[in-house]
Amino acid sequence: MNIEYRKLIVVALPLVFIQLCQASLGLVDTLLAGQYHYIDLAAVGLGSAVWTSVFIFLVGMLYVLVPKFAELAQNNDKNESKQLYAVAIRAAVVLSIVGFLVVHLAAFLIGNFISDEGVAAISKNYLHCVAFAFPPLIFIAMLRYIGEGHKRLTLLMLISAMLLLLNFLLSLWFVFGGLGIPALGGIGCGIGTALSAYIVMFVLYAMIKRSLPEVVVTKSEWSDIRVSGAKVKGLLKDGLPIGLALVLQILALALIAFAAEGLGVKHIGAHQVMISIAMCLVMIPLAIGNASTIQLAQYVAAKNALAIRHVIASALLTLVMYCVVMVVLVTSSYAFIIRFFTSDVVILELALSSIYAFVLFLIFDSVQMMLSGILRGFQDFINPLIAVLLAYWLVIIPTLFLISRWWISIDSVATIWTVMAFGLFGTALFLLLVLNSKRKIICN
Repeated sequence: MNIEYRKLIVVALPLVFIQLCQASLGLVDTLLAGQYHYIDLAAVGLGSAVWTSVFIFLVGMLYVLVPKFAELAQNNDKNESKQLYAVAIRAAVVLSIVGFLVVHLAAFLIGNFISDEGVAAISKNYLHCVAFAFPPLIFIAMLRYIGEGHKRLTLLMLISAMLLLLNFLLSLWFVFGGLGIPALGGIGCGIGTALSAYIVMFVLYAMIKRSLPEVVVTKSEWSDIRVSGAKVKGLLKDGLPIGLALVLQILALALIAFAAEGLGVKHIGAHQVMISIAMCLVMIPLAIGNASTIQLAQYVAAKNALAIRHVIASALLTLVMYCVVMVVLVTSSYAFIIRFFTSDVVILELALSSIYAFVLFLIFDSVQMMLSGILRGFQDFINPLIAVLLAYWLVIIPTLFLISRWWISIDSVATIWTVMAFGLFGTALFLLLVLNSKRKIICN
């Protein structure tokens, strides 16, 4: 078990860093907007909830490239690798166009769901700017998954750090102004995200082309590559359950954010600060779950029951250790963390009043993320999707609706986070039962 634990950690640590950098893109926007004005904080928070939902769904569909390229790399099949690369390019083009159009459409519609005109105007313009970031962000994700499949994790760590740093510097520039650029507030976050994404896309392509010449199709080779629409559809169909499982959770969080909107601008701000912190923290168990997927997929194919049990045990042990450390850090430094986002006293007090529900949510969401990653190692993409449907769409959202309509009014964000925590408890329990049934099958 010690050997499998070390193997898991070796794969997981770079993935943790990469996931944290990705999650921090929205975090940077929220942080900078909050330092500019609390209205911009609310606007960018709501806008981020919308475009992040679309982005995670689309790149989730591309995640299926990781095991496919890993298998081809294991077999040293260069011809099929180039064929798959060509299919991935076509799929990325389709998803880029879809994302670009959907986010622009969302920008036109978002004003219908926000009562505050100032917040609505900033959210609209922010989304219009972010829409232009979708083509490069989709291609960055595609190239990243190719790199993960070939375990080029150091390269991906560097490019993830570069994207985060560029996004911060450019967004800082456009939000607060300087060097001839006027202060644009929350809208500047969208411009910074778009510009940084284009720069990093070209850099990552050059690095992948140099690191994996056996995969990247050159100009002279494109004439020999034939990509049918059926292959592109097949790739997207394979990735659909992953994308749906991810986006249904994010969409639910976005819908819940609009429930907070009815409480007032400062309640929105408190809720979005908590969402931003949570989205960053759960990237760690998500990354460890992804590492479990990679390790388990190899052993499941080899039918190595002992190694499978050791990987599962190592993953669960890591989960327990993470939850303990996370609870201690969050409860001891929660106010300190929130002050990075805003200096508004009311928002700080609202967020602090929800700390216990917030911690419970983090624990159960971490369990859900980890167990979903383990189940994907068994090629089980359906049960994680069912779990998300049950938790958010059949428990949390209906419960919040019933509370607000027939029982009591939702008077604070603490009520929202309490319901979310109990909903995810059910999800974690469901996935644990599914995993236990698979463990029994393996043991037999």
